[in-house]
Parts: sequence; C-alpha cells; structure tokens
Amino acid sequence: MLRKLTESPVLLSILMIVFGIILVVWPNPVLSIALKLLGIALIIGGAISVIGWFRHRTNRWTGYTRLGGGLVAIVGGIIVLSNPVGIASIFPTLIGIIILVSGIINMVKALDLKKIGYRRWNISFVFALITIIVGLIFISQPMTALAIPLIAAGITLIYDGAVSLWIATRRL
Repeated sequence: MLRKLTESPVLLSILMIVFGIILVVWPNPVLSIALKLLGIALIIGGAISVIGWFRHRTNRWTGYTRLGGGLVAIVGGIIVLSNPVGIASIFPTLIGIIILVSGIINMVKALDLKKIGYRRWNISFVFALITIIVGLIFISQPMTALAIPLIAAGITLIYDGAVSLWIATRRL
C-alpha cells in the first residue's frame, strides 16, 4: 500500500479536493482544525514524496522536484502545526506558495508528457500555468485574499486537486 501511495499522487489530489470542500462549506468553525489538518497533510504528503524519491531515485528534474517539494512540504507542515494562530494571519500567502510549487511541479510533469509524445500535453501545461498564476495572485495580494481566505483557499484547493488528479491520471 505504501508503494502505491508513493508512486501515485491520486490520493493526495483527492485529499486536496475534500479539504477544499470542507473549507468552502464551513469556513469559520474549522479555521484552527483546518490549519492543523493542513500541517498534517503537508507532513504526510511531503513524507510520501521523499520516500517515493528514495525508492525510485532519478537524476531527472522531476525526481528532484519530488524530493524538493516533499522537503518543503514537511517543513511547511511543521511550521503550521507549531503556530496555527500565527499562520492564520499569513494563510493566503502560505496557500499561494503551496499552489505555486504545485503548479511548477505540474508544469514539469506536463513538459514530461510532451517529451513522451502525449498529444494533449498542452492541456496539462495550461492547467499548470493557471495554477501558477493563481498561486502568484495569492502571494502578491494577500490582503485581498484575506477577505475570504477560507472560501478562496477551498475553491483553489478543489481546483488544484482536480488539476493534479487530472494530470496524474495521464502519467506513463
């Protein structure tokens, strides 16, 4: 089972979608819980990525993005768990960074699809580009995003999870 988790991001994408739905439906009562769950999810997701990299070491760029993304996720998860109230004030920026990193990883995967001759790699590329733009908006306009942080983050997590799921199902 661990092998399946480390080789496929499908479960993580589904978890992002579910977490996004919870944020949209119950934004105020679950802020503290949501941040703690986010920290745990980041640690678990990061650990899965790091374990996957160690199991299938590669010198390809995508291998290093898996390792780097996993380490960033673990550190981010520890930070979120250690100070959830403080994180609430920087929540939009934190979500933006996560979305930006995910978009960059998805863009690399889209380019890999192009290399292997997948005809519709450009759809994956456009989705990844949109994800990157959304992440940059959250990072550059945190006060605007703060007005509706949980709903906006929930919608974005649903979107990002769906895009990641869509791209993951088009892998080799």
